[in-house]
Amino acid sequence: MTAPTTMVDKLGKDLRDNYPGLFLGSLVWYYVPADAQIKTKEWVAAAEAHEIDEMCPAPPRAVDAFKRAISKIGKSGKVTLMIGGEDVSFRFMARDSGQTADAVFRDLVVERLGENRLSYGPVVKFTFNRSSKNITEKIDRKVYEQIPVEVQAEIEARIQSAYTQYNIERFVLGPMKIRDLIRTEIEEQQLGIPCKPGAGIYFVFDEQFSRVEKLGGLLGEFAQHGLEFHTVPLVDVESQRDMIIKAFETETLGEVDQLMADMTATLKGERGKITLAVAKSFTRDFKRLNDRLSEFSDQLEQKFEQVGDRLDLMRAQTVKLVENIHVEETK
Repeated sequence: MTAPTTMVDKLGKDLRDNYPGLFLGSLVWYYVPADAQIKTKEWVAAAEAHEIDEMCPAPPRAVDAFKRAISKIGKSGKVTLMIGGEDVSFRFMARDSGQTADAVFRDLVVERLGENRLSYGPVVKFTFNRSSKNITEKIDRKVYEQIPVEVQAEIEARIQSAYTQYNIERFVLGPMKIRDLIRTEIEEQQLGIPCKPGAGIYFVFDEQFSRVEKLGGLLGEFAQHGLEFHTVPLVDVESQRDMIIKAFETETLGEVDQLMADMTATLKGERGKITLAVAKSFTRDFKRLNDRLSEFSDQLEQKFEQVGDRLDLMRAQTVKLVENIHVEETK
């Protein structure tokens, strides 16, 4: 368990130790900067040291890292370069160019925009070797030599970026993945609820405080990367309970309605053929919300009948999804 780091933390711990039941729970929030990058092995070691193994991410498949890396260098959008004294815009795109039992291929395509629109076709082919997990590139020289020199320099830069991004995708946690791990821990393991949508502020019951401390200890290991984690205890009084009850009902009903709408759209869009991965995702969401209902009903001694009724409808829709799982799972 992490030692208190501030006077407020120390006071909260002393009050918890000496006056059990004083606090209803805590407001918790975190911050992950947009440029945060942490080596996966360092994060895993810290998570294990703080006994919070659920926050150890599964290593990504190398082929998925390759696909994301090439997609990102092609998603950089439009670039404008000075050519012959004029601003000329070009667009770079990544395209799937097939696969074999041994390799996966992606092309980098260049287009000139504007009145003299021109597609140069695939200029670079990237290859992922399934066996070695290495990637290589091959430039189509006939296409390459038709492209202005200024654009050639941009192509070379993107080739180097592909290798860098591939290693990041495989061995580094970026800000989105870090936020997802934290959010999953708070929402699924601690059964916390957002108190202010979009602000990253959650309420967690006091019986989960040992996990809250562990999470704070883990994020504290990476303060040099700009990660922050804060908690404020809430005394168990009627006004605080009313606030949490309202937040729980509003948040849970809204989430159930959105998920049910997504289920309906999925069933229609896939013509009733649901992949196993999609069904698992919706089933996991239903379990999380149902567990949350049980937790809040027990802790606050409330029935939450409207939430229960809505979850019964979601249960029926989840069963329908499972019954429509398509056996030919997409690879």
